[in-house]
Amino acid sequence: MKKITLIGIVLSLSLIAPQLALADQSTDALIAKIKQQIAELTAQLAALQKTQDNGQSWCHTFNVNLKVGDEGSEVQALETALAREGFSVEHSSNFESVFDERIASAVTGFQEKYRDEILAPLGLKYGTGYVGKATRAKLNQIYGCSVTVKSSSLYITPSNFSLRVGETVQIQAMYQPPMPPCPPGMGCVQVMPAPISVTAKWTSSNPGVAMINAIVGDCFTAGCEPIYFFSITGISNGVAVIKAAYTSPSGALLTATTNVTVTSSSTQPSIRVLSPNGGETWTKGTTQTIQWRDNTAISTSQCPVGASCTPPSPPQIYYDLKLVPFYPPQPPCTSSPCPMYPVQIPYTIAKSVYGSSYNWSVGKVLDINGNDIDIIAPDGSYTVQVCQAGAGVCDSSDSYFKIVGGNASGNLPPTISGVSGPSILKVSEIGKWEITAFDPEQGPLAYSVVWGDEVPETTAEKMLSPVAGTAAQTATFTHVYSKAGIYNPTFTVTDNGGLSAKTSVSVNVSGSTSGNNPPTINGVPAVPASINVGQPVSFGWSATDADGDNLSWSVSWGDGAGEASACQSPNPQNKQGWSFNTSHAWANPGVYAVKATVGDCRGGSDQNVFPVTVSGPTLSSIRVLSPNGGEVWRVGSTETIKWTSAGNIPIVDITTTNVPSTYIASSIPNTGSYTWTIPTNFPVGQYRFRIAEPTGGSGKGIDDSDMPFTVSSGY
Repeated sequence: MKKITLIGIVLSLSLIAPQLALADQSTDALIAKIKQQIAELTAQLAALQKTQDNGQSWCHTFNVNLKVGDEGSEVQALETALAREGFSVEHSSNFESVFDERIASAVTGFQEKYRDEILAPLGLKYGTGYVGKATRAKLNQIYGCSVTVKSSSLYITPSNFSLRVGETVQIQAMYQPPMPPCPPGMGCVQVMPAPISVTAKWTSSNPGVAMINAIVGDCFTAGCEPIYFFSITGISNGVAVIKAAYTSPSGALLTATTNVTVTSSSTQPSIRVLSPNGGETWTKGTTQTIQWRDNTAISTSQCPVGASCTPPSPPQIYYDLKLVPFYPPQPPCTSSPCPMYPVQIPYTIAKSVYGSSYNWSVGKVLDINGNDIDIIAPDGSYTVQVCQAGAGVCDSSDSYFKIVGGNASGNLPPTISGVSGPSILKVSEIGKWEITAFDPEQGPLAYSVVWGDEVPETTAEKMLSPVAGTAAQTATFTHVYSKAGIYNPTFTVTDNGGLSAKTSVSVNVSGSTSGNNPPTINGVPAVPASINVGQPVSFGWSATDADGDNLSWSVSWGDGAGEASACQSPNPQNKQGWSFNTSHAWANPGVYAVKATVGDCRGGSDQNVFPVTVSGPTLSSIRVLSPNGGEVWRVGSTETIKWTSAGNIPIVDITTTNVPSTYIASSIPNTGSYTWTIPTNFPVGQYRFRIAEPTGGSGKGIDDSDMPFTVSSGY
């Protein structure tokens, strides 16, 4: 229909032109007349197209964030939506569907058009040009297709991206489980399960342009198979189609593709984390340099012809650095509803850093309020994320690196897993704070607190935990503030080896009564009669609040782990957060006290405590300490192989990871070290060691060296 209408209009124009040519008019008048006719016909065409569009409305659901440099169908859909909102986009790029400066300017206009819905809730006055969660929500409100996806699917993240020759980007295959069926005769709220990262089979249509790399990751669960992570490396200029194939739990073969464009150079805004970028092992307390490169294009204003202009100074860009705990992809969900997997929120290393590097005392992070009070992150696997402050331009380490304790005794510092207390108090009102911590060696812990209103001569209030030899220990403090103000009490937990951990909270002390009604938890969640070690168990709580306050939740699982949701202050009081659902798996047998706390961020709270009994053997785990990558050992020399372990592992095997593997030691006592004299005929080359519980052990603890080490000839 559109083609026929357009042809008719063009024919009409061809009939008009000869008549105009016969008129006795000047050339300028003739041109003006033709332009007028074209404008009228264009308006008619636009009206016809609009009428046809109304007959079949355009829609698109925006599911991914978009920024300058992105390209593909999502950007093309964004252009369509912006045009419908009256923001015309004229590309400054030679390519179609590329998110460039013109699109960013149109996005800014769209955000400011709906300022109250997009910007105001985030505390922003002006648009950013970045399509994030709030902007997508408004776009979907206007143009979303509202189509409920009920079948399973597979997609790749990131999608349709560009990289430079020699650059590497990590990719993930995301499995979208199907909508769980509603039992017959029941009414169900249809909520799609969360997508899950899965291990897929990857292929590249042109390995000479974009090559697929496999990285072997840690095996985090006893008895599990090695986990593989994948990345794409640009080899030469061109375009390659990357395909992922995955067999779903139902047996259906799912595939997804993404286009990768490789260029020799790029002007798109791009941060690249250089170090740590995967495979490193950094020791706590040492100073290591976090490095990154920012290729964000700096826009310059053009100087008018004939004018004398001073070149603009390059803008100062500041960066926020985060330490992100690394978690392996979760297995596909086979139950309904799908369980939630609690994860540790990222730690903040530093904020508003200028330059392209930062000297970091490994492990040191800021507290949740951004205060530097010497908090140390626990040992584990992490990635570093670097973001432009206040913008959506970020990059993370391609793979994980490890942080290990640096003390020679092997003692690990305690970990604070939870702190609860009032956020609002009145002068002379008694406040109560509870701190939960655990010691990896299960030794006694000493607690102390600095309230923030002490006179200089006053020492910190201290307390020794009366319970030792348990996974988690708790101390309770009370305090009364005599003056109004905002205080940040700081709590310190110290083990018997002198290592400590700190945390702080904020409390607003006023001189008047707030009249606040505390929330109330409605009952105890159902607890399964039988819970095994390593079994994820789902829990759900609900609460009510007479003031209609938004509520925040925290849970202490009794094993030193915990989690919490965010608190809103001042409270918007629109009855959000009145329910909380999560899950947890215990690694060791025992009886644990699970405590849920709900708060209204105005000083009111309620708690719910109940016991959970976990049975079964303790899960086994092993971690290789040395050689762990980069060492050079010579044939004929005597070296010490070191590792740590947990659980009941009486003996271990030490082998190389190459195929076929070479046994270094078989069924030796699990003492944490083994002295190895390298045979003079041992083949030189690069190796990784695998230390594992022999087949048939209780938990099949296993770990490999993170990176290869070298065996050399010695001369």
